[in-house]
Amino acid sequence: MTATIHELLAALDEKFKKYNHGWDAERKYQTYWKWFRQWDWEKKGKGLGVAAQKSVAVGLGEYEPREDPDRKQFILIQVFDEEQKIGGYSGQDPPAVWGVAITTKELAEIEKELATGEDQTALIHREPRGEPEPDAPWFVEASWVFEKDTITAIRLSIKCHQHKAPLVQEVRFKTMGDQFKLLEVVEVVAKAKVENPAKVPALPAPVSKGDAEMCAVFAPPKDAVVKAASEFTAEGDSAVELKAEGAAKPSNRGSSSRKYVQQVVVSPKLTLTNGTDSPIGITDFYLEYQEGDGMKQWKRFKNDGQSRDTIIGVSRRDWYGRMSVRSEPDLGTFTVEKHESAEVYLTGRHFMEGVLPYVEYEGTDRLHHNFLLGTGNMNGVLRCRATFIDDAKKQKSIEFEVGNPALTAGFTSYESTVAWLKENKEERDGMGDGYKCLMFMAADNPVTLERYYTVLTVAEEEPEYWILTMTTDSRKIARTSRYLYPSALEELAYTAKKEGKSEIEYETQSGMTLYALVDIESATIYGFRAELKITDPNTEEVLVERSVATTIDYSIMKQ
Repeated sequence: MTATIHELLAALDEKFKKYNHGWDAERKYQTYWKWFRQWDWEKKGKGLGVAAQKSVAVGLGEYEPREDPDRKQFILIQVFDEEQKIGGYSGQDPPAVWGVAITTKELAEIEKELATGEDQTALIHREPRGEPEPDAPWFVEASWVFEKDTITAIRLSIKCHQHKAPLVQEVRFKTMGDQFKLLEVVEVVAKAKVENPAKVPALPAPVSKGDAEMCAVFAPPKDAVVKAASEFTAEGDSAVELKAEGAAKPSNRGSSSRKYVQQVVVSPKLTLTNGTDSPIGITDFYLEYQEGDGMKQWKRFKNDGQSRDTIIGVSRRDWYGRMSVRSEPDLGTFTVEKHESAEVYLTGRHFMEGVLPYVEYEGTDRLHHNFLLGTGNMNGVLRCRATFIDDAKKQKSIEFEVGNPALTAGFTSYESTVAWLKENKEERDGMGDGYKCLMFMAADNPVTLERYYTVLTVAEEEPEYWILTMTTDSRKIARTSRYLYPSALEELAYTAKKEGKSEIEYETQSGMTLYALVDIESATIYGFRAELKITDPNTEEVLVERSVATTIDYSIMKQ
């Protein structure tokens, strides 16, 4: 039988008052036996809102000498409700809203007063207080479990809004003199497993619109074959001789927030030789680029007006013995002594406003598409010209070409991704042998050269979760991933049903979004849809759009 709630609660409250243990909410455990907790999804806030956790805890403690010279053990029972802020509390681990400590002697008194000779349960405490309602949306409860006249366990029950019935666990123990001994913690009523909907809705149709090749204005500059610098001959009436050797190098840097890009071109090594009997002073120098397809129209590199458009650099050996070009931005003139040579590099800098930069790594060591678009030449090869003016106001110029290096090929399928990982002896969570791919989406951003990936996998044997990888990590797969547990999806599905949504956002990153697909009738997430949209930063026109979807199977999960 179950004792009348009102009678048992009144008797226990009287007993607690008698032994002066009522509202012992601050006492700490020595040993936690069980902390049974659940999140109330209906009340759980977003961000820094209410973290509506309901919980009840049972532990073993011991009185301090000032409280009890014999240092008797006690069982401590505490009830927590994070929606109730005790004493102005606003932290993450609130104090208990109710608690009591009970020794073996006090337990014997409770047994004597409440025992009926039959198996029963007797309420210790309940939140919210008062008579329990049959259809209460939530409660937290601790009860004594009697076997005949002996208390053998404490039953912990929690029901939150999302539960149809309370979840129940029992902490079973026995007494030996003034000592308590934990026997076991038993799950009496477990949380129901997440199951597949009776009828899985149809998946949204895949979408594939636009790519780097179709977006002519924003197409990444093509990999180019560049003529060797030594194939070009200097022109001009200056007495100084000029030769080019090596390769020119492009680069670009900028700011996404301020929307600007500085295109940089570093010339090949330029050797100026003075074969005369007098020094030749160089009073000016500059770089130009050719504008127009096949047309000899030259325009100077134009910086932001804050510093020189073309700066000079010299080749020097660094501390590690490596040769590098060191720029001399304040150097505007120099002299080539008689019968000597000078080796220099010219760096042209061109400033563009309203332009998004490429991502780091490969994208920055290229000719930016907006710069090439301005030249009218999108074939990935730029013709440049270096010019030096001497102190006799005569000049000498030499042309050279600069092009884009080949981009690393991106992954176009899960199989190619795994093959690359094996070839490079790298590992990624959820990819490779023992995993099954459920979803793979990849696309290039023609504006920034980023490569986007969304990969969803699951272990082939006894999986506990799905593994999600979303990355814009240049042209490689990121090392970080997220685990999608059925319990977390159950919470999201509850939110979606409450809001009447058949799709609800799960994760978003740099233009990619993963949506959970929800069967509203059963409040179950039955699949996922990954979506990517890349837009023109100026017109908001969609340049690239991808969407793929997959179902998930709860029956294979170890829940």
